[in-house]
Amino acid sequence: MKKAVLYGYYSNYLYHPLKGVDDEIRSVFDSFLEVNATDDINVFNHDTLKETELLILYMDRLETGVNAKQAAAVLSYVSNGGKLLVLHNGISFYNGYEYFQMAGGKFDHHPEIRDLTFRLYRAHPITEGIDEFVIFDEPYRFEFTSHTPRKVFLEYEMDGEYYPAGWTVDFCLGKIVYLMPGHTAESFRNESYRRLILNSYKWMCM
Repeated sequence: MKKAVLYGYYSNYLYHPLKGVDDEIRSVFDSFLEVNATDDINVFNHDTLKETELLILYMDRLETGVNAKQAAAVLSYVSNGGKLLVLHNGISFYNGYEYFQMAGGKFDHHPEIRDLTFRLYRAHPITEGIDEFVIFDEPYRFEFTSHTPRKVFLEYEMDGEYYPAGWTVDFCLGKIVYLMPGHTAESFRNESYRRLILNSYKWMCM
């Protein structure tokens, strides 16, 4: 079975522990991928990543201490055809312009956590079989770069306004999907969201 790497923090985390989330992600990809969840930052190297079918990021930049060489390994992995799934706080993986450009945006701030209604922004293979759904989560706001074309397929409603919550980026030979929900393991138990995650991988395989 092909292997995925899920990176996050089991200890010394600030906001988003990997424990609990790891089991939910494994169950999403059951029978599709063998998911290796780790907090070993040394996983970000060329030799490990070239054997990785899917890289999943779930951590805050302040927790990781990712250096420029490790960030460059991730950029190289995607540039050369790798698949990158960025979940929730993983958007803050590295505070460098290169990652900002590759990911299509970066975290700016978020209002108070609340029930959020998610709906499709446009038809996309990732949204196949998905209807409107509600998750208790953090309403992330983002800063976007005009230099990276991104295709938004999911949005959430807050106080009568709609904000991006999921998008794709074609980066060189690779593909990236960002999904905003994921503050706690409970978010990953929502069946619609679980389907979005699996559909994201299937789209990257197209």
